[in-house]
Amino acid sequence: MISVRSTAKINLTLKVTGTRQDGYHLLDSLFCAIDLHDLLTLEPVPSGFETICLTGEQIPRNLTTRAAQLFYQATGQPGGCRICLDKRIPMEAGLGGGSGDAAAVLRALNEHFGAPLSPDALSELAVGLGADVPFALTGGLARITGTGECRRPLPDLPPVFFVLAKPSAGLSTQQMFAAYDAAPPCLPIDNDAFCRALYALDATGLRAHGGNDLQPAAERCLPIISALQNRLYEQGALYAAMTGSGSAVFGLFTDRAQAQSACQAMQTLVPFCVVCRSVC
Repeated sequence: MISVRSTAKINLTLKVTGTRQDGYHLLDSLFCAIDLHDLLTLEPVPSGFETICLTGEQIPRNLTTRAAQLFYQATGQPGGCRICLDKRIPMEAGLGGGSGDAAAVLRALNEHFGAPLSPDALSELAVGLGADVPFALTGGLARITGTGECRRPLPDLPPVFFVLAKPSAGLSTQQMFAAYDAAPPCLPIDNDAFCRALYALDATGLRAHGGNDLQPAAERCLPIISALQNRLYEQGALYAAMTGSGSAVFGLFTDRAQAQSACQAMQTLVPFCVVCRSVC
């Protein structure tokens, strides 16, 4: 048995910079790993691949299953893998939970079998699984561009905390990009200026230069997203925005006690609200 944790991520910013001919959107985004995590147990078996939730539900076409299959194919490893998933990261939240699970499977299997794949080879497998998976392999804080394949690690942050609030409804990534294409916003997102404000913990700069290009489309589907952002600002967040394609919204705090107080205030609005720490 192999036990491993997978971490979630927050998009501190998300700017859409273009669209490829094949329809994939090009991004310029700041990713930050957080300590919200799923738990996975992997068991090498004689044959077959499957992922089963802790509740006993089998998950078809799950990224974790695909990650295990790709690893075995790439290494020529005989047999298969059974994966048990204790899901704690909300789905359809923009937190990269599925991508983190896939990355955790790649790392765990590579370590278990004596590291047959180099970090670069693992990263190549990750690219084939999804835009967020390469980042999830290493975590930290990074600027992600292109379709997710270009990653520039950034220096560690000062200690910060995030209040993470997710409405009961989720949002589909495909749905949000389609809604973005129908009415692209003109948000003044400047990741260079945002980074400078982030390391200075300058609330004015963060709010002036941050944002998420998918948030206006998400708010048209779920108006509560705007209400959550406003409430986080009322509770003292230096900066607040939707993460990824939603529907989760986060607020950035420098004080754990203030973050915990804000979390309590948010719990009347949403079924899921937690305080997370950055792990970068």
